[in-house]
Amino acid sequence: MDNNQKGPKLRKPLTEISSISKQDEETIFFLEGERIPVEASEMFLNGWNDASTFYPGNRTAENLVLAGSTIQPLAGLLAAIFISQEPPKEHNLNYPDEAMMEEENYRLGYEDQAFKIKDRRVMNKWWIGFGVNMVLTTVVLLM
Repeated sequence: MDNNQKGPKLRKPLTEISSISKQDEETIFFLEGERIPVEASEMFLNGWNDASTFYPGNRTAENLVLAGSTIQPLAGLLAAIFISQEPPKEHNLNYPDEAMMEEENYRLGYEDQAFKIKDRRVMNKWWIGFGVNMVLTTVVLLM
C-alpha cells in the first residue's frame, strides 16, 4: 500500500462504513456507526443482512396501529409505542435457515435487525394514520 499522504481527502459518514482495513492487516467492523467485535462480526452481519431480506414484519400489528391512529391518533400512538417496544416473536422471524439461527452471533444479528425493522414499520404506520386523520379532519371542518 502506498504511503502517500498528499492524496485527496475523502469524507464519508460513519453510518455508511461497514469495515476499515488497516495497513497492519487489522480489520475493524462497524454496524450503523457502532464498532462490533471482529470475531462476531461476520456471522452477526450475515444475520443482520438476512433479516433485511427475509423478515416480513408483523402485518397485524402494523395494520392495528394504522387503523387506531387513523381513528384516534393518541390511541394509535400508545399502541405503536407498546408494540414497537416488544421484540419480534420467534414465529414471525421467517429466518431462511434454522441451523444458522443456532449460531449465537447470527441469531443476535438477525433479531437485532428484525427488531429495528418492526419498530420502523410500526412507527411509519402511525405517521401514515396520523396524516390520514389530519386530512380527514380538515376535509370535515371545511365542509
